Amino acid sequence: MDKDTHQPMELDIAAEFTAPTWEEWKKAVEDTLKGVPYEKAMITKTYEGIDLKPIYRKEDLLGLKHLNSLPGQAPFVRGNTAEGYVNSGWVIAQQQNAWNPAQANKVLLDELNRGLTGINLKLDYFTQCAMNPPEDGLDLDGIWLSNLDDVCTLFKGIDLSAVPVFIDGGEASVLILGLINAYLIKQKMLPFTLNGFVGFDLLSLLTVDGNLLYTEEDMWMPMYHLSAWAAAKAPNLRTILLDGTVWGNHGASSTLELGYLIATANEYIKALLDKGMSIEQIAPRFQMNLTLGSNLFMEIAKVRAARLLWAELLASYGAPEELQKIWIHGVTSYFNKTIYDPYVNMLRTTTEGFSGVIGGVDSMEILPFDCTVRPDEEFSRRIARNQQIILQEEAHLDRVIDPTGGCYYIETITAQLAELAWKKMQTIEEAGGAFQAIKDAVIQEELTKLALERMQNVDKRKDIFVGINMFANPLEQPLEPVEETCECEWKAHLDKIVAIQATNRDGLEAALDILAKKYQDAMVIDSVTDTFLHGATLDELFVFLYPEDGDLNVPDLPGCRATIGLESLRERIVEYQQENETVMSVFLANMGPIAQHKARADFVTGYMQVGGFYIAGNDGFASVDEAVDAALFSKAQAICICSTDDTYPELVPQIVSKLKAAKPEIVCILAGYPTDMVETYKQAGIDIFIHLRANLFDTLRELGIKMGVKL
Repeated sequence: MDKDTHQPMELDIAAEFTAPTWEEWKKAVEDTLKGVPYEKAMITKTYEGIDLKPIYRKEDLLGLKHLNSLPGQAPFVRGNTAEGYVNSGWVIAQQQNAWNPAQANKVLLDELNRGLTGINLKLDYFTQCAMNPPEDGLDLDGIWLSNLDDVCTLFKGIDLSAVPVFIDGGEASVLILGLINAYLIKQKMLPFTLNGFVGFDLLSLLTVDGNLLYTEEDMWMPMYHLSAWAAAKAPNLRTILLDGTVWGNHGASSTLELGYLIATANEYIKALLDKGMSIEQIAPRFQMNLTLGSNLFMEIAKVRAARLLWAELLASYGAPEELQKIWIHGVTSYFNKTIYDPYVNMLRTTTEGFSGVIGGVDSMEILPFDCTVRPDEEFSRRIARNQQIILQEEAHLDRVIDPTGGCYYIETITAQLAELAWKKMQTIEEAGGAFQAIKDAVIQEELTKLALERMQNVDKRKDIFVGINMFANPLEQPLEPVEETCECEWKAHLDKIVAIQATNRDGLEAALDILAKKYQDAMVIDSVTDTFLHGATLDELFVFLYPEDGDLNVPDLPGCRATIGLESLRERIVEYQQENETVMSVFLANMGPIAQHKARADFVTGYMQVGGFYIAGNDGFASVDEAVDAALFSKAQAICICSTDDTYPELVPQIVSKLKAAKPEIVCILAGYPTDMVETYKQAGIDIFIHLRANLFDTLRELGIKMGVKL
């Protein structure tokens, strides 16, 4: 080559620059912190017990055995199949819950034509308990099924061999599967064509309700009947639910949720092995429902850790590698959803759905944004469904395989979550197992304690919820509740059931005689199916199959959400204003130029709006008399002095004394908390201090009481 030809310079960054060591990097960070300890400023504490670091390195992955696997290989951290979502995507399994089977069928057909790829049915409380609803109430949040005609109506025009079905049948699960099998027979279909899930989670149900309809002696029989029948006749059907949403929606961290699930799974496996089933029959029967919360990377790691834990548990029972995979159904969290500013829930569910997909769920449902307020309706269903479709069709998340594989951050916390959850499972086992831990209320107490901590952190603004404890809109109008169903329609449906039971149904008595003899038989669902084909109804058959009342009672888990305290407080304050046709307002006595009071005035405004109080703001006052006159003219029930700590010694006594003299009942508030002067200002007449460290809930509650609200 000609020596005059230009030669591009080759840049070798590694040769030009020496890579800094970890210690050098950390020292550089500490130098910028100006004396603040590195651990305090840069480490994030989580509810999981994991300390999140600001940066993760290759060295963090040393010793992590699961990194040696590929997608579709044990321990299946990277997904159950080598192709991931590329061939078919995850199953879009939005929940359908219209109470009337005919209406549910109409909605279901519409949803399937608009992108739904799985039938996820929510049965109403009374169907899951196999009883008819009382005259004083119908559970509108769920489908009411009573006999084979209802099931035929529900599935009219739907090919169950072409789409997976997801049904939590509760304690009536054996009968629900019998109903579906009867429907298949009527449609001249075989049960092996059925794909999906029909079953329940016995222990989570016990924990939520506090009791079972079965006796303790017979409590494992329904799970045995479901699993044995499916293993023999419906190999693609899962029948044992590990419902992590019960734990997640009662405040559990990812560590507790996974720990409880693995402990529960261990309990179920042992119970079914005792019934004579093999691990090869049991393993494919499981489905795990996971809560998808707001901590994006932690939720991604949770899905992956769940697979790692499951493979480890199955391996301990000698299950072959191919059976160490599990179907994971992701459900966005209810615990962190809000009543006020509900449209922010759309943003929450979007990130939660994203984390589920990136983590590798097999199917998913996104809660409608208005789920805390009312049963879903067409608009909220469409938005929730389209969120999943957008993730598939526009974000193209179904075109990549395990996008987080090898990510230092996610792989590290995946391993940490799995380790902590396994230790939690071992602790439960040492205490006698999951069932014993529930009977002893160990799990309930632990979960309640954490849920209370999380709710208190919302009250203290340690955890931020937009629209609730930050950036609240006091003028917001609540969503309108959905109009309830016509009582006459419900009564007609109930009358139909009563009429059916009063008729002489040919062959039913003989079918019941056979069922009575087959109760201990593994294939009892065949006999259950036969009774439905001869006209049996759900409630009468349950009593026949399980005649003895349940004798097991445990402390139940109270329902809760993270923001319920502040929402209830705001709701009561708003109700008080409506009842008394008044406006509860706080006048800001902003003293001095804008630069002097603005920061505290803005803080107080946002603070008070959380409680639904009206804030009377202004650009500031030059004198005490001017501020007092304006405050009295506003007729506000409370006044908040906003200025600087340096000006307060002169301003506070004058303003408070003049206000109290003219209006003794007025509530006087001070923006800030000058520690050395607090007692002095209290003696001067300050009732409440508003500052960063104050408990938001307690402060607003105290203010509401002082302004006349009964709380």
